Amino acid sequence: MKNTTEFPEHEDDLLSLRDLIKELRDGYGERYAPDRVYHKLNETYNTIVFSIKQTNNMKKDIFEGYVDKVTSHFGLTRDQLFTKDKSRHLSDARHVLYYLCHQRPMTSTYIKHYLGESGYNIDLPSIGHGVKKVESHMNNDPDYITLINKLK
Repeated sequence: MKNTTEFPEHEDDLLSLRDLIKELRDGYGERYAPDRVYHKLNETYNTIVFSIKQTNNMKKDIFEGYVDKVTSHFGLTRDQLFTKDKSRHLSDARHVLYYLCHQRPMTSTYIKHYLGESGYNIDLPSIGHGVKKVESHMNNDPDYITLINKLK
């Protein structure tokens, strides 16, 4: 199902609230709720959307900062990082990006969304797999811990 709002993590809640507002406006409002209830609900909806946008923008800035750090450390361009090439050095760099974002904390849904905006489409299990790969490397290789700490 294609998302109908720009916030996939809050899709159900926002759609329910929007439907309630429309229902009030389109008929029930005249019988059951004064006009002020409709306006209050609409105002609340707009406040929630604004708050989500602010969080979304903050997380986007964090994501972009990690992209810059990862590409710089691994000697890659953004285009290389966001290609479907599965070369070890590219997939390692992407996995580190997923891990850094995940530890921030940033949900996999947001990570997926920002990757998609950068032209890299991936499913949620693949992001989880990348995070687990980095965790495994960190358990077995102290240099990986140093790398992650350096990039945080």
